[in-house]
Amino acid sequence: MRGASVLCVLLACACAAPAPRDWREAYARAAAVELDGELESPAGRARLSLRAAAPAAGEFEIVRAEEFFGERSVARMRWIGDGAAIYAVDEERRECAYTAASWSELEALAELPFLAPAWAPDAGIGLAAAETGPDGAVRAARGSLAGGAWSFRAARSRLLARARPEDYAVALPEGYAVLGPPETEFDHVRTLLQVGEYAPEITLIGLDGRERTLSEFRGRPVLLAFWFYH
Repeated sequence: MRGASVLCVLLACACAAPAPRDWREAYARAAAVELDGELESPAGRARLSLRAAAPAAGEFEIVRAEEFFGERSVARMRWIGDGAAIYAVDEERRECAYTAASWSELEALAELPFLAPAWAPDAGIGLAAAETGPDGAVRAARGSLAGGAWSFRAARSRLLARARPEDYAVALPEGYAVLGPPETEFDHVRTLLQVGEYAPEITLIGLDGRERTLSEFRGRPVLLAFWFYH
């Protein structure tokens, strides 16, 4: 009987999936990721929440306290995946803008450098150390990027080997305008100016409050920096 028991244990071990060697492998294998935590970075402190199933189902939210010209505010950014694509949700404008075809293409997930390439662009860059749970899910991490040091600590973090995207999919809010993907709304690649072409005339307000046109600076090097505060 003892020999039979040992044989059963060996067979069970042989049939079980091998444990992931590191966090990269664990995330690459995961069908779904769930986490809630806090990120400290040069941009400030942010609460992050992700509940997502590959390739494009679920929800990702960043809530960050910000200070702009002495005024403090709370910025909330939210992306949802309906199972077919990822959309940025603008509650003020009541719009859902197509952002990516899958979570692995969503630039905003670069806020979580430990997610691994299967889940986030440029994942793993600047990561110095990570503490993981038995399933390989990162519970704490720290590192540094060009902007400075960052650290993350999860209140909850887990990986699921199996998950049905339909269980994670979030329907687009009713009554919201849906802005489609670039190829249907605005193809930014085909409309880029070519080297040697003249830039279109534009009128902008300078930092001095004066209205200026681009043609005023013709013949001189000009750097246009477009930015916004939301």
